Amino acid sequence: QDARGMKGAQVAACDYTPAGWPDGTYTLVRRVRIEVTDLSDDPRSRRRRTVHKDQLALACDGDVDHVWSVSFIVTNIPADDKDLAGIEAWFRDRTAIEERFREAKHGAGLNHLPSADRSVNAVWAWAGLLAGPWFLGITVYLTKNAVVPLTNGSAWHGPADLIAVSAYLAGVIPLVGITLIELGILGRGTARARMRLHAIFVGIFLIAAHIAMIFGMLDPTLFGWTPSHTMPTGDVMPGMDM
Repeated sequence: QDARGMKGAQVAACDYTPAGWPDGTYTLVRRVRIEVTDLSDDPRSRRRRTVHKDQLALACDGDVDHVWSVSFIVTNIPADDKDLAGIEAWFRDRTAIEERFREAKHGAGLNHLPSADRSVNAVWAWAGLLAGPWFLGITVYLTKNAVVPLTNGSAWHGPADLIAVSAYLAGVIPLVGITLIELGILGRGTARARMRLHAIFVGIFLIAAHIAMIFGMLDPTLFGWTPSHTMPTGDVMPGMDM
């Protein structure tokens, strides 16, 4: 039978029953046609692991233009031939929901990152490689042309101004960290550990960016700063209360 809601998939049943399982147990078999051009080269790919090794060998040698991904579900839910596609769809939807729950509990589905798509991975890698140097250049420029002059001239608009700029410039730390990960200098453990470290750096950057945004939008007088203006004569004219 054609599977429900899954293009290119078919469902069948066989009488295989694991030892010790209750009476009425049977096995649902689902196969999905995959074009060789859509087959991931990453051995971690979940779908690639469901393709028989002999099919993979034929695909790698260019002898076939498609392979079959095969999955199994062992169940004792009563069904006749007409119900097989519906039962398989029910299990598939339940699995998808449970996966969302798992990802919500553990923070993120890091096993899905970066991607099985080469172009997405290329963008991911280049973004990580360029983020650190790019923001480091911005940090050096702003420090030289804004932070130093404002500090020497005592021109900061109070603590809010200082916190906003400091938080913004602090964003260089996690972005350089991401670049070091992509260069293989940091995170030399497992791929999952590298993804976790990558996610931590992204989180730190987002926190710093939000702090900079919030304090940058605040009225600096809330933190005690008083606006003033220096006249050509050198006299200081304090701000006027509104």
